[in-house]
Amino acid sequence: MPKAKKKRSDPEPILDFDAEKAHLTEGEQGDTQHTPVRTCVMDRSRREKPSLLRFVVSPEDEVVPDIKGNLPGRGVWVTAGRKAVADAVGRRAFQRAFRKPVTVSESLPSDVEQLFKRSVLERLSICNKAGLVVTGFQKVEDALKRREIVVLLHADNAAADGKDKLDRKFKALYSGANHIEPENCFTSAEISLATGSTNVIHAGLKEGGATAAFLQALDRFSGYCASEAKPHSLRQDRE
Repeated sequence: MPKAKKKRSDPEPILDFDAEKAHLTEGEQGDTQHTPVRTCVMDRSRREKPSLLRFVVSPEDEVVPDIKGNLPGRGVWVTAGRKAVADAVGRRAFQRAFRKPVTVSESLPSDVEQLFKRSVLERLSICNKAGLVVTGFQKVEDALKRREIVVLLHADNAAADGKDKLDRKFKALYSGANHIEPENCFTSAEISLATGSTNVIHAGLKEGGATAAFLQALDRFSGYCASEAKPHSLRQDRE
């Protein structure tokens, strides 16, 4: 005899980042074929989840960012921009949203930025382990000639002549390819650590799933730093 199906309860007002088991706020209708929508606690605007950042309360009653979207518990959402998070801290939006006394660090906006940055560098490390990263001016230039590079990355202290030379080759070879703007780059030490090399100034990434994930993480990081939930570190060269 088949087991009786468990009666489905009403959706709880839990905001889970996992798209496969996402719950909407009370009264919202879900559609599994569309990107879930959440409400920003600051301006009450409804946005798709990739444009928002989830926060939860730790066991110590401290508000913490859920960058990877896998922390348990009820969450609240803020537009994924540094200014929006700073405003939420200043206006005590988290205390109101969680409806209980919680501790909110004044450094929360910069803490979030560092977590986003770490996520991007972790993705870069994964690209390197997958054999998708080329480092060093000459190796990057040679890989460009072979049309293997789809993302060009410079350290923030890259010399203008070397950077411009690679940029011109990259732009001449590719139309519509991604390039990371120099003002949003990482330091040589950060790139070196992520790629397991030393004194890396120029790096190129080959096409692959890990590279796509790197760009997605970079997209969120640069959008957060620009105080808008859209990419600003990527320049699209289109003809």
